[in-house]
Amino acid sequence: MTPSLQKPKYTLWLMPDPVSYRAISRIISSLADTFGAPRFKPHITLAATPDIPVADLKSAAKSIASNLSTCKLSVEKPICGNPPFQRYYSELSPSDSLLNAANVADTFLGSGFAKRHSFHISLLYGESDCKDLHNEFATISSLLPSKLYVQSLALFETSGNLEKWSQIYSVKLSR
Repeated sequence: MTPSLQKPKYTLWLMPDPVSYRAISRIISSLADTFGAPRFKPHITLAATPDIPVADLKSAAKSIASNLSTCKLSVEKPICGNPPFQRYYSELSPSDSLLNAANVADTFLGSGFAKRHSFHISLLYGESDCKDLHNEFATISSLLPSKLYVQSLALFETSGNLEKWSQIYSVKLSR
């Protein structure tokens, strides 16, 4: 019997500006080392994607990006949430910029693929105890940028283990 191949899952991520990206990457790396958790690229999840060819997803990403402007977002204090993907994260505001991006994404992907609430940037994935994370709060808060700029949209393959997730396309926001 031949095993069936599971189709890869793709996700659209809004990416922070290079300065914020580096600062948040350092936080992610430090927390990952401290808690034995995986490392990942700083991002804001915008949308899951329909099951269509990658070439069509790249085309949709390009169209979405051409209809979005760069935006400045406030980064809130980190909080401990639900494991594994929202274990330690910071909420982002204003949500109206992010909801506009979601509306644009749904225009090109079809309704229901874009995220509509709880926009955030994750700092730690995993099952760590919130009490243990509390000890890191002051340090993380002092290193976390208070603002970030969203400047690009990236298409990531997010199937399988997190360590295998990979960026397959990126485009700058053009408005």
